[in-house]
Amino acid sequence: LELIDSSTGDAVVELAYGVFERYQNMHIPPEKGLNQIIRSSGKPFLENHLSENIAFDYPEITRDCSAVGGVPLIARGELFGFLWICH
Repeated sequence: LELIDSSTGDAVVELAYGVFERYQNMHIPPEKGLNQIIRSSGKPFLENHLSENIAFDYPEITRDCSAVGGVPLIARGELFGFLWICH
């Protein structure tokens, strides 16, 4: 679970389990990571072959996570975070 810090625009990993646990409290700038795809489209993201198909800013994640899905968290028309799962 990543929530957007309103003062910086960074997505902050607020809650993480499994392979994502080591990224707890990580700050991801708006122009980095897979969040930028969701930010620009406003739509959920799904990729079954992450390391093969996406130019990824954090390649170390692809060691443990080859398939990923993420959805934007939106309230009152405003994006406030992201929810991610991986396999």
